[in-house]
Amino acid sequence: MNLVELLKSYEGVNPFDSVRKAHQLAQDLQELADANPRWRFIVWLIERAVMKRGMVFPDDLRAFLETLGLRTYEDLETWVNLVNGNELLEVINPTFELTKADVYGVDEIKQIIKDQVNAESSLNFKFRDTMYYPFTERDLRKVLDLSPINKRRYVPEAHDCDDFASELKAWLSSKGYGNMALAYIEVNRYSGGTRVGAHALNLAVLTGRRAVFIEPQTDKIYDPKDSSVWGAWDVQKVRYVEF
Repeated sequence: MNLVELLKSYEGVNPFDSVRKAHQLAQDLQELADANPRWRFIVWLIERAVMKRGMVFPDDLRAFLETLGLRTYEDLETWVNLVNGNELLEVINPTFELTKADVYGVDEIKQIIKDQVNAESSLNFKFRDTMYYPFTERDLRKVLDLSPINKRRYVPEAHDCDDFASELKAWLSSKGYGNMALAYIEVNRYSGGTRVGAHALNLAVLTGRRAVFIEPQTDKIYDPKDSSVWGAWDVQKVRYVEF
């Protein structure tokens, strides 16, 4: 079965049966993509644009396809035949593998960070897992090279430092690497002993028990105590770490 045949099978859905059908359609789309790589890209688009709580309503799907200019089943079939969806999806949403040669527990992670960063006395940690895999330097660079986060537009308040840092962590998790040792962190910035601002960025733990900071807006990797990157501040102290 292809997407055209699948859509035809959902024509005339009884409104009282719509929720069950929406769940079923979401499942059918995934099975279609798994079985036929030609349809992977359009299914990927549909899931991100139309899926709600694990459901895809047929009417919403048809409306979305129309916004792409695919107003008839023939348009959809022609488009899929022209586009190599498998290759296009790999460019837009690349897959990759990371080395998992070592693993650290929560207490080890905490100690590594405390030993290597300037921290507030009230430093607060939050962990969602119990074990984390450290990055090799090569793998961390690979993740940042493939991540789209640094290409997004900075908008004061609406999409600023905390959003970039949260999105990098979420993006890596969406790739199946939610327990790699990458954290969202917040720091206070000081000048002459006076707190003059705050910032959000990322921290990664590397193999060899080494911690590094990552500026997700530029993909710059640097040592947590490297004052040359601080600009006008004397020091920045970590106040919050979330894995």
